[in-house]
Amino acid sequence: MTADVAPASDLLDESRCLELLAANDFGRVAVSIGAMPAIFPVNFCFAEGRILFYAEGGSRLAAALQHAVVAFEVDETDGATRQGWSIQVVGVAGFASASEGAAAGRAGLRHWPTTHRQVLVSLDPGQILGRRLPPADAGEHVVL
Repeated sequence: MTADVAPASDLLDESRCLELLAANDFGRVAVSIGAMPAIFPVNFCFAEGRILFYAEGGSRLAAALQHAVVAFEVDETDGATRQGWSIQVVGVAGFASASEGAAAGRAGLRHWPTTHRQVLVSLDPGQILGRRLPPADAGEHVVL
């Protein structure tokens, strides 16, 4: 096993990844701004097969999301048991359609933090990779 590849037994299948996406509401979106990586925390919902989240209108994030390939990550870890999971998604982001806006409303997605100039962003998942983070032995160093 190489340091950058999880063993096959730790990979989650796509249906499990989608379940975990649908069951959570806080993640991170990674974009390129001026050829530099930038990561933003976002609250989101998974509806109509897309990740939907708000960005402040006129912000660097909103500008970077116009028909751009971006990365998205959601995870859960337990420090006591030293285990958890992580889902990474790569896809094309853009401004959401009216039907996606309605789906976000039905899912209860709200602006957070609340500001008055928000745009709804839709991320179409192109690639989805999920990993189970198994508990490490007491003295073992874990490389993901």
